[in-house]
Amino acid sequence: SFSTNVALGAGDAEEDAGDTNFAPYLLAYLIRYANAKEKSVRFRVCQFVGGLLAQMSEEAEISDELWETVQNEMLLRATDKVPAVRAQAIKALTRLQDPSEVNDPAMTTI
Repeated sequence: SFSTNVALGAGDAEEDAGDTNFAPYLLAYLIRYANAKEKSVRFRVCQFVGGLLAQMSEEAEISDELWETVQNEMLLRATDKVPAVRAQAIKALTRLQDPSEVNDPAMTTI
């Protein structure tokens, strides 16, 4: 979608390899609202996080701490009381799974 392409800088012909990627900052900002009281906010956060993760390249650099935080929050949202939030969280978790690890929390949740 348009917003994930903007966040990832897609289409920038003049993108410099040394430029800072905006996606980790956006993920850190969004994940703060994953536990919002409003179900629509939780839904949109999970939807946007899932879209952002799906569009990121395999070489994208995200700190282990942020990756773990995003994974933990999406695991919590996978048990949300609202089915639409759960569905979006599980879509986001598909990108966070590690099939090579037997006890991967994302794999056991999905």
